[in-house]
Amino acid sequence: MENWGGWTLTDCPRGCGLWANIWKGTGIAMRVRRPFAALNTATAIVVMLQSLGARNHAALWQLAEALHLAEPVAALQREHSSASLASCVASALLLQSRQCPVLDGSRARNANASMRANARERPQLEQLRAADERLSEHWQVWQNAATRMSPGRIVRSLMEPQSFEMHWLHGVCGIGQRRALLATLACLLRHQTILLVAASNDNGLLHQELVDFELPPSLAWSSDAHTHHPSSVAINDVQQCLDPFAFAAKDVAAGMDALARRQQTIHAYYMRARKFMLPAMDTSAVVYRASAKRTAEPCKLAFGVHRTWDAAQCTVQHDREHTPAGRSGSSAKACFAWCEGAMSQANAAVSLFQVALGDGGPQSKNYQVC
Repeated sequence: MENWGGWTLTDCPRGCGLWANIWKGTGIAMRVRRPFAALNTATAIVVMLQSLGARNHAALWQLAEALHLAEPVAALQREHSSASLASCVASALLLQSRQCPVLDGSRARNANASMRANARERPQLEQLRAADERLSEHWQVWQNAATRMSPGRIVRSLMEPQSFEMHWLHGVCGIGQRRALLATLACLLRHQTILLVAASNDNGLLHQELVDFELPPSLAWSSDAHTHHPSSVAINDVQQCLDPFAFAAKDVAAGMDALARRQQTIHAYYMRARKFMLPAMDTSAVVYRASAKRTAEPCKLAFGVHRTWDAAQCTVQHDREHTPAGRSGSSAKACFAWCEGAMSQANAAVSLFQVALGDGGPQSKNYQVC
């Protein structure tokens, strides 16, 4: 896994959790508790809203009020009396964003800055611009059509498998960018990990990623992780889950030392809880089940080239001229998880950012990729 956001960065509390791209064959396994699987962020939010509505109608309405959706949801209910509350809440969220900021030309502008020094990548820039124009048109067509759809039809249109472009767009625009809402819903439904098996990547393709919320007991929400009833209908308190990481905001206000202490605490917990292990039989495994603990081997966990997992060490200093195409902010994507003394240690200096630097950046001599 490549840890690209969350606890390691200062984008928490907006995007808390352990955000990571999933890579197979790295020789490291990660244990998950109470996982929830979905295609991408957008579908995860919609399906979890439906699950919350089925478990606790009052809690779903309370959440809608907290999201300032009471008025548009009530309007949809009046117009479509047979629609479920969950469909109305999801539709109100999907209709809320009329524009798609990802397609406003910023991707092309960011790419253009680095491509001026690299003629080989200029054709990619033209492809990026053409793709954004087409996708922007698709987004506007869907938005205009959705205003005339019923809530149920809006939700179904999100799930239709034949529309690759719309699936990708909903993952990067509007509802798909609401990471805080994803955490709130995971907290309410007591999930500890969300697996996104066809997440929208910024290169226009799909990939697998996860966000993991497992924390030391003093910081974590209740998850029923140790009960024999994983399908429990119980939920956590709505007010607690609206701000499940209040401690993170306090750490940010206190400065980098507080951030480092919190990250060290989480790292130490991962070690104690055997969060990361060496799979004993199948080295391509991404996760292992509790029953496999007897055969899995311990992992001396490290992150990135500096071994220490914190906001300062999980970055690569670079200048704008050599930033890889379309990857503004990618200096934070330099933290692969690996186990010392094992095969995965070979991945320590092979993050997407370091690979993309290639032979054109000032740091390239420090990150040789075989």
